[in-house]
Amino acid sequence: MRIRIDESSERAVYEQIVDKVKLDIALGRLVPGQKLPTVRELAEKLELAPNTTAKAYQKLERERIIVTKGRLGAFAANLKLRLTKKIIRERIERLAVDAYHMGLDRGAVVAWLREEVKRLKFPKK
Repeated sequence: MRIRIDESSERAVYEQIVDKVKLDIALGRLVPGQKLPTVRELAEKLELAPNTTAKAYQKLERERIIVTKGRLGAFAANLKLRLTKKIIRERIERLAVDAYHMGLDRGAVVAWLREEVKRLKFPKK
């Protein structure tokens, strides 16, 4: 996993961890069934309190991005359990509203979304 915390970000640290794990899965850096570092290992690596990483893992589990198997640890979930269309649509709506209020050009926002879709490894249907 490639996680770097941006101290200048407005996003909470645990949310940054969630975002990075999701990105690693989308980019194929983490595959279904792959073991994640333990909460303690990740906390030590990022120099964070274990509670912060635990909160991120709990959110990832609630969203079915990871699966925790007791003492065996946490694992990337099967892609079929990924986020639902409803959640994705809500996030796109938030992004569009933010872009509108920031006065961004519609064409630029659409182009950025296309770039990200091309960069990520979407499953083929």
